[in-house]
Amino acid sequence: MVDAAAILARTANPQAADFALDRAYFAQMLALCDGLSDGGFAKGYVQLQIDGANLRAAVRTRRMAKDADFLKNALVSGGTIGTDRVLAAFESGEALTALYANTWLSDAAAAGAAAMSGGALTAFYVIVVLPMWFRRPIPVVFVAADFIAAGLYLLYINFATGGHWFLSFAFPVTGGLMIIAVGAVALMYYLRRGYLYIIAGTLIATGGFMVLVEYLLNYTFGLHDSLIWSIYPLACCLILGLTLIIIACCPPLRESVKRKFFI
Repeated sequence: MVDAAAILARTANPQAADFALDRAYFAQMLALCDGLSDGGFAKGYVQLQIDGANLRAAVRTRRMAKDADFLKNALVSGGTIGTDRVLAAFESGEALTALYANTWLSDAAAAGAAAMSGGALTAFYVIVVLPMWFRRPIPVVFVAADFIAAGLYLLYINFATGGHWFLSFAFPVTGGLMIIAVGAVALMYYLRRGYLYIIAGTLIATGGFMVLVEYLLNYTFGLHDSLIWSIYPLACCLILGLTLIIIACCPPLRESVKRKFFI
């Protein structure tokens, strides 16, 4: 704490003080583990936390376009992987993946390498920046493009991490969400009426989609043998959707709701 306060007072840089706090925290944790009669397991856990912190620091440094000197100040010593090895590998996502290949953080390193390659930035560009280039963007087209970009990014992560979950989980989930979202946007954009019916149908479809998500989770990752939690959002969405349909079908009730909610 004293070192961090001194660094903050001297440099007025809260980030540098945060780095000092991280180093002091992990040093104290390692010292406590060394003082235990049987602290091998606890020390291994702390070292794993240090390796994870250094991996995050390397990925963030690369994404921020900072140099090795910046990373050197952010790294914490005491992990199973030396800080000098992290410094030598952080310039390349492949080198970082190889460095952590035989550790508990191998999948995290592969995901970090994927983030360093700019896949997330590409998805961000398609979702946020691309529509700004058009004077009158068509919502239906760009909503579909957003989901396609997200799906392609998930496919890239699946291959980069050696996963087997894209076709059985990510693809149907992304596709199902795209169908619901594009359908709702298209109906609102082109019909310009019957909004209560459209919202009601979207809610009911979303409730059914929750059941599909839980089924795919169970099928892909083997979580449960039956449906457990998806029944609750399904019931809520059905109740809300049917309520909106009743309101839409009854003009006096619809006018009363408009007055009460100042619509």
